[in-house]
Amino acid sequence: MTAYILQFSGEAITLGPVFATGGEARVHVVSGHPELLAKLYTKKSPDIEDKLAAMITAPPPCLSLGGGYAEAVWPLDIVRDADAGNACVGYVMRYVRNRLRLEEIANPAICPPQIDFSCRLRMATNLAWMTAELQAAGYVVGDLHLGNMLADQAGCVSFIDTDSFQFVYQGRLFRCEVGKREFIAPELHNKNLKNTDRTIEQDAFSLAIGIFQLLMDGNHPYQGKWIGNGQKPPLNKRIVKGIWPYSQPAPKNWRPRSVAPPLDILHPRVRKAMIRCFKRGHGDPGQRPSANRWHQLLLDVENDQTYLKKVSPLYQKAAWRTQSPGAISNFRQAFTGKWFSRWASRLAKWTHLHRLGKKWGIRLAATFAVLLLCTFLAIKYRSAVAKALNLDAPHRYSTENYGHGKPTPKLWQVLRDSSKESN
Repeated sequence: MTAYILQFSGEAITLGPVFATGGEARVHVVSGHPELLAKLYTKKSPDIEDKLAAMITAPPPCLSLGGGYAEAVWPLDIVRDADAGNACVGYVMRYVRNRLRLEEIANPAICPPQIDFSCRLRMATNLAWMTAELQAAGYVVGDLHLGNMLADQAGCVSFIDTDSFQFVYQGRLFRCEVGKREFIAPELHNKNLKNTDRTIEQDAFSLAIGIFQLLMDGNHPYQGKWIGNGQKPPLNKRIVKGIWPYSQPAPKNWRPRSVAPPLDILHPRVRKAMIRCFKRGHGDPGQRPSANRWHQLLLDVENDQTYLKKVSPLYQKAAWRTQSPGAISNFRQAFTGKWFSRWASRLAKWTHLHRLGKKWGIRLAATFAVLLLCTFLAIKYRSAVAKALNLDAPHRYSTENYGHGKPTPKLWQVLRDSSKESN
């Protein structure tokens, strides 16, 4: 068993099962420390050890200002491998429990029904607030997307994978070397992120996409319906070219998705900010609303009770949704396994069971499952009988007829022949 040592505390730790895996690291539970997780790198950048040491030595002041609204899951200690010359292999962080990723919450097919539009609006507000606080402390989030954020039912947002942040410590720049193509700003595409300095204007672009997804049922702002000829251009190329389907007039060969909420459902001020980010901000990053601006704007929307009373029922009974949150939640309650929940969602989408309504959709799915089970049991019973009677499947039925012109089963033929002999 590998011996791991924490650099600053000197404590020896034992790693438990793998909690999660990613492209550059895997996360383990720490045996005997239920409050901790250990992130071990499978691909390690050359300066990660110095970066982690700087983060642990000088954490940002906003870590103590969350107040239950937002937080950043910061590195607590460096993990070293005693069997490999005390090499730095990762770090430990606090285990944040009972949270869902924001990308799951934004998706109505798997989002818990108790998280309504007002709750997602609160999460968007807290997401903007924490981003603004980190930027004020000199950090650029860089790899900002909903997969790197957790949230609870109260709307508290937790930033994870904070070791990717960009910051300057004692005159040394530690870059953010990773990014999700569907979220990074157009000017960052086709660039080597390991050699690129990130900016808060690029954070603003990623933040606007995250807010859009939270308020628009998980739809990406650059997703659209292709009405042109030939192959549909990929999403990252549309971002680079600034092809935003919600533009007025609409871009050539593009329209908003029919399964997405209309842009008009957004608060007028949010709608204007989105237009400013994705239209004017495409060629001029300085035009993009900042994280602090988003925070103030979304706070005002939260206080607009007239708007919330009007829009919340529309989200609860939204005609644009491809899945029924109520029906899927019933599946999740009956079968809590993640595998079944995922495939139940796909089944509902492929078969359009959601269009039958929650009650009949569940009934039809249950009937289908019972029929499958009965078919399986019938096949098994048939095979068991054939095996018990030593019947050869290809010759199970005789070519000889017996009564009413129907094929005579071989068993019946044997019984008939035996009766002739006895006579």
